[in-house]
Amino acid sequence: MDAICIDQSNVQERGHQVAFMAKIYSMAECDILWLGDDPNDDAETTFKFIQHIGHIFKNLPAEGKERTKALRAASSVLGEDAPIAPLQRIMNNRPIWRRIWIVQEIVVARKVSLQCGVHSMSWDSLTTFLNFMLLRNRSLWQQPGALPLFAMAANATIYGMEIDTARICHKHGEPSSIFDLWSQFYCLQATDPRDKIYALLGLAAPTPLGLNSDYTKAPSEIFTMAVRSHIYQTKKLDALCIGHRQQANMALPTWVVDFGSCAAMRNSSLVDPPYLASGKTDVSPETFMHPALHPGTLVVSGVQLDTISKRLYTITSDDGLQSWLDLKRMVQNIPQDILKHRYHTGESTVEALARTITGDLSLGPVRERQRKQESKSLSRDIKSILSWPGRLRDQLENLLPHFIGRLIPGCIEKRERRQPYALSLLPRFGYHSLISSTNNYIAMVPNIAQEGDFLCVLYGSRLPHVMRKVPGKEDTYTLVGTAYVHGFMYGEAIQWRDQRKLKERRFNLI
Repeated sequence: MDAICIDQSNVQERGHQVAFMAKIYSMAECDILWLGDDPNDDAETTFKFIQHIGHIFKNLPAEGKERTKALRAASSVLGEDAPIAPLQRIMNNRPIWRRIWIVQEIVVARKVSLQCGVHSMSWDSLTTFLNFMLLRNRSLWQQPGALPLFAMAANATIYGMEIDTARICHKHGEPSSIFDLWSQFYCLQATDPRDKIYALLGLAAPTPLGLNSDYTKAPSEIFTMAVRSHIYQTKKLDALCIGHRQQANMALPTWVVDFGSCAAMRNSSLVDPPYLASGKTDVSPETFMHPALHPGTLVVSGVQLDTISKRLYTITSDDGLQSWLDLKRMVQNIPQDILKHRYHTGESTVEALARTITGDLSLGPVRERQRKQESKSLSRDIKSILSWPGRLRDQLENLLPHFIGRLIPGCIEKRERRQPYALSLLPRFGYHSLISSTNNYIAMVPNIAQEGDFLCVLYGSRLPHVMRKVPGKEDTYTLVGTAYVHGFMYGEAIQWRDQRKLKERRFNLI
């Protein structure tokens, strides 16, 4: 309908009409989400299953043994009868789920009906099912074989989950920033890269710089304005805390993410972290004085922690550390001389290493700081890997893999059996390197970081950054990416500044 009603070749008309889309869909009596035909007869089976699980969830007892019993029964249903393949084909593989324009259409609608072939289901039925999938209950997740099925079912409905989250916020009158919305839906598709911003404007809070749908402006100008708007709106640098993968044909400053690229979040291992590297600081007042500067320059302030001196291990895949055996191979290849000293936090360097390679996050489903017993346990396993009995066991396993693996399982092999999915809940650090700095700090940084790059904490940022000096230009840097620097993730750099251990600096990012 949009293609018929709007002159797509007229950029002024297109930009003008796009601004009305949210209002049009919010006034509709019902939004029918047409998923397409049903050649495999998946819709009836899938919709009935979703409604059945939703019915169980709606009728769960409030608490006590009866609730636990009902949850186990629901888990059993999911394990025995889950039509995972049809669920995947209906809720994930349909092209419409990957279109960014449908997000706004569903979020603002009063009522939504999913239609596939001749079968239909209300969005509310899907929502109840999604709430069940998000339930954090040990009796549910610990059922034999339940976790893999839950993971597959959650993956199949991931697009519905993200859209429903935005729908709930909109319903409660809680508009998100354009950057937060994009962070949710960056992987969805648009023919025009600017639509990665414009398709979400109807859901976002008004921006201080008056960002609007204007197809006469270049994508680079729109993306730069979107980042500046978010910084002005929040006084924080969250927009600088994601991966920076830029298209070759687009001249963007290094501090501006390419909103049109699905690869933009590729190196964002620390998305939505619990960290607060800069403490309670906001961006410096100079950051808002952009008219006096080149539009491609961002002035920020902060402290320089140290300089990258040595690369210890490189992760060469996008998937990063997927299994405990991946983590074991990493530990085995780290130079052991760095582990002999005490870390500056007072803990052993082995414990600092354990916290670094797991992002210092707990091994449970909640993104919270790693508990001391968890890091101690992992530290013992790392020491065991590096000890001579550990090395001897690995050599014997190479000779007699089945015999040794069965009779003398190593500590990491035991973790692989007990907690096979635990690492999926942690930052995987795809295309990252473990490095040490001049002062023996340990950090995870993007692979494109080089020896001599600076580790910095900028005011208003939740994460440290890696920056590279521009030769011949005073205080001018390019932004390489974010980092995990152990011992400086919770405001310690600001404390050191106040104690005059570190100096405040100004950085002109280009």
